[in-house]
Amino acid sequence: MIHSLFWRAVGVQVVYGFLVIAWQVAGLLLIAIGRQPLGPTASASVAIFAAVSTALCVALARSLPSAYVLASCGLAYVASTTILNAFTADPNNWPSDLSRYLGVAVNAVGVLAAVLAIFAFIQMRGKRGA
Repeated sequence: MIHSLFWRAVGVQVVYGFLVIAWQVAGLLLIAIGRQPLGPTASASVAIFAAVSTALCVALARSLPSAYVLASCGLAYVASTTILNAFTADPNNWPSDLSRYLGVAVNAVGVLAAVLAIFAFIQMRGKRGA
């Protein structure tokens, strides 16, 4: 069960990566047709970073679970700052409140992935020591 919790965390991390990629690509497409992106910015480099970091997380989870947990926490930090930005930045940076709160939801998935990874890793370590 604990092992499956760890892989569920990795699965949530992958979902988060795809959500970030989709968000950024949708924003770029909106900009291309002359509309405001879903959030304050839309960036191909963020989409590429999301793809690379997601692939790295999967590779680390397979070979170095502790490094995966650290990477996941780093991504959760970025997601947390983005969530904070949604509540502290000018609301006019988003086309609507719905868009702003959907961005919060997307980034909450990244935070959830790290929380699950930490919880599963602690349980895995405890089982090894028992």
